[in-house]
Amino acid sequence: MVVYLDVIWLLNVCFDALLLWLTALMLKRPIVWWRLLAGALIGSLLVVLLFTPFSAIAQHPLIKAAVSVLIVWAAFGFKRPRYLLENMLAFYFATFAVGGGMLAVHYVFAHQLSVRQGMLLMHHPGAGDPVSWLFVVIGFPVLWLFSRRRVEAIREKKTAV
Repeated sequence: MVVYLDVIWLLNVCFDALLLWLTALMLKRPIVWWRLLAGALIGSLLVVLLFTPFSAIAQHPLIKAAVSVLIVWAAFGFKRPRYLLENMLAFYFATFAVGGGMLAVHYVFAHQLSVRQGMLLMHHPGAGDPVSWLFVVIGFPVLWLFSRRRVEAIREKKTAV
């Protein structure tokens, strides 16, 4: 199988930037575009490392946590530990919410169901098929917009009360 690292890297930069943007909206943080892009570029370094001899290091949970701190620090700065922690938790929440939504929708539409001998069977073609990648490219922005609108609706209800 051919892997186009540049495409995967660019997709990751875009996703990280959108997740940081969603985090800023959730927390009502000022959006400084160059900082969001810097955070996204730092996050994308993990993807590049996965295709090098340093892959095992890049997959270690402590390294991922450290990179997350760097991503959030680059995007929002450091004012005090609580500020950084709030940014980290919101970034993880946005990531898990959008990622979980994509995963859920993908599993609803990407599987062929059949019944054999009274048993429900699922056929999954794999993660690298063109439909999966098309789903990621379309599904992520759609779920991002949905999440953004939900956050704005919560904010409007909160200010109205």
